[in-house]
Amino acid sequence: METISPRLQKIKETVGTCTCLGDVGTDHALLPAAMIQEGRCSHVIASDLRKGPLAAADKNIRRFGLEDKIELRLGGGLTVYSPSECDAIVIAGMGGLLIAQILTDSPEIAQTAERLILQPNTCQPELRRYLLEHGYEILD
Repeated sequence: METISPRLQKIKETVGTCTCLGDVGTDHALLPAAMIQEGRCSHVIASDLRKGPLAAADKNIRRFGLEDKIELRLGGGLTVYSPSECDAIVIAGMGGLLIAQILTDSPEIAQTAERLILQPNTCQPELRRYLLEHGYEILD
């Protein structure tokens, strides 16, 4: 098992366990791999807007032998997910305004997940305000 960064470690701990994890902007798929390897979830749908990061993710998934557990999808935000498909969704490593826009663009996906784990790199107060104004509950 590969060691993940302290940031991804914290996200993994915050997710806890789930049946299906959605990882928006997966980049290298190290978080999904760790979630599967540790038995924290049984299936992951990892997505990214660009082909390059998905190729890197695919390489890691194959390296860890997780092709049957991690599904890759090309597309932006939550547009590649279906309602209730994932019980937990991670949107991390991007700005708070972009995260808010992703939630705005696909409320039918965001609102059917049991948990959203959001980790903005910038504009944290703006994202918090957006979440409160749109009926989301901030737990941590």
